[in-house]
Amino acid sequence: IKWHSSQDRLLTSDSKCCSVWNIGEGKVVSHGSISFASLKAHKSASNPSDIVGNISWDPHSENSFAAVHDTTLQIVDTREFDISSKRSHAHSESIRDVDYNPNKPLMLLTAGNDRKIKFWDLRNLKHPVRTLSNGHSHWIWSAKY
Repeated sequence: IKWHSSQDRLLTSDSKCCSVWNIGEGKVVSHGSISFASLKAHKSASNPSDIVGNISWDPHSENSFAAVHDTTLQIVDTREFDISSKRSHAHSESIRDVDYNPNKPLMLLTAGNDRKIKFWDLRNLKHPVRTLSNGHSHWIWSAKY
């Protein structure tokens, strides 16, 4: 469950679906599924399920959030639940957390079972802007700006 920083909206996820709730009205505003079907043949041993790993609202956009699954980072537009950007193999093992930079638009971080924190610029997802490694001896479960 993630609250939007400036809207009365809530983002929830379960095994294969993300929902956006308008809290003032107490109902689902938009609803859709994020497709991870293309990743089913390449599940990792550390996260063999099809569930969304974590989600994070973009604090600079009222219609965008990030979702991570296995080693993939996806940016989702909530108006149609379209995937606007995607980076497969963003980590060598499962991604555990994702968070946007609240001060700098288009920047986010991911953290995962590979014991790395990666910083990404959404304008170019080919390579992370920076990678922090060797600081943890085990998985990184959570990372926040």
